[in-house]
Amino acid sequence: MASNNTNIDALKGTWNYVSNENFDAFLKEMGINKVLRTLAKTVKPRVVIAEKDGKWSFRSETTLKTTAIEFIPGVEFTDVSHDGEPYTSTVRFENGKWIQTNHYSKSGKQISV
Repeated sequence: MASNNTNIDALKGTWNYVSNENFDAFLKEMGINKVLRTLAKTVKPRVVIAEKDGKWSFRSETTLKTTAIEFIPGVEFTDVSHDGEPYTSTVRFENGKWIQTNHYSKSGKQISV
């Protein structure tokens, strides 16, 4: 599925962490325990977003861990959360926004960001 939203192309590149809002509340809603939430708030990731032939990649690099996903917009894929829970995810581009919806099979939660 090709990107029909040229504003999304502006996301391609390497990005350094600047700030976040409501991150602790978001992590808490995801079920992340207080110790991991506290640790997560101290990490300053570098994010690399790329696209080649319609396949996108999102890589988050920190001193502790590097995580990456590859996907085709609109096509469901599987991954594993930081605490080991498997989930399915779909990324779509809509009105200049990157929207990712995760479905966690074990807990039954659905989260969209």
